[in-house]
Order: sequence, then C-alpha cells, then structure tokens
Amino acid sequence: MNAVSDRLKQVLEEVAACFDGVPGAKGGSSATPEKHDEILSDSGHPYSGFAEQKKLGSCAGTYRGRPVSVSFHRGSELTISIRSSAPCLFRIVRNTLGARLNILGGRRVLSEDQVFDQSFIIRVSGGCGLDSFFQRSDVTSVMNGLMPFYSLNSKPGSMVLASDFDEYTVRPDQITGRLETLAALADTLEEATADSIARGDGGVLISDAE
Repeated sequence: MNAVSDRLKQVLEEVAACFDGVPGAKGGSSATPEKHDEILSDSGHPYSGFAEQKKLGSCAGTYRGRPVSVSFHRGSELTISIRSSAPCLFRIVRNTLGARLNILGGRRVLSEDQVFDQSFIIRVSGGCGLDSFFQRSDVTSVMNGLMPFYSLNSKPGSMVLASDFDEYTVRPDQITGRLETLAALADTLEEATADSIARGDGGVLISDAE
C-alpha cells in the first residue's frame, strides 16, 4: 500500500468520532497536529523510523482527557499513542532471542501471569517501583486486554502500543477498545508511580545501560 485506502480512511474517521473533542483524520504522510506530535514514538517495529515517510494515515485528538494519536503505517503496522505523565521507562516486546539477550537494555521483570511471560518480555529502566507493578493481577489483565500486540513502550510523557493490522479486516471498535484499555493502564501507572514516589522508593530514572 502506497497511500491510505478509502477503507482505512473510513476506519480513522470512525475512530476520530469517538474522541472527546473535534479531531481530524489525515491520509498519506501528513503529520498529526503539532500539539500531538510529542506523543509519537518509535514503536520497535522492524520498519520503524522515518515515521512520517512511512505513515499511511492518522488521526489525533483527545480521549478521556488524554492527547492520543492513531496511525496506520506501511509494513502493516498500527500504532496507538497516548499521553501519560508517569516518569517511567519500560518496554514490553515479544519473547524473541534478541529480547532475551537484552539487546534492548534494562532489567527484566516478570508479571504474575506465566503464560504472558512466555510470550512477552518486560524490560524496565529506572526506579519507579515497576517490578511490583507488573506483578499485580489487575495490570496483567489490562495488558492481556491489549492483545494482540508486539510492543508497548513507555517513556516519560507517553505510551505507544504497536501491532499488526490487516487493511481488509481492521475495525474501528478494535482500535477504540485498545484506546480505552491504554487509558486505563495510563491511569493505573500514574497512580502507582505517584504512590511509589510519595513513599520514597521510586521515581528516579536512570539510563538504559544499567
């Protein structure tokens, strides 16, 4: 696909209709509105980088009070970005040899779901108290609710979910459902890190090369 199809345009329009305000949908390689640019991030997809050159279409707006952006990319990649004020660095990726060899940096933490840990690797950088956060059953339930995906990246200011999509079968409700789940995860993460900082046992970020 070299340009956004009519079907993908329709999907974006229906997703945008669920935003809080009056967002816009753009086709081709147009940039998202300037106020939403800062929540976009490299997703970890093999074709990531040069995001605007590979973007097929996007919409941006506010969802549950948070700036969000939804983008279709070449290589059948869908990214959903959402504002998060939690001062945390973590990356959840598929359990591959490269991930196990710690190419991504950071330390590995486990969830309370062995099945999830067999499929994904969680790597955390910094001292936000995330080791215990990911062992909460409600957090694991939320992450399972984001399925299917291949990466979830968090940095101070944003979270980005990346997954595959099929132009002919992707539905607006699938995307809005993930937006709802991401917003819930952002709420939970912000509450947990605020509590951790208040206790004095987290909130200080350190580099990936720990």
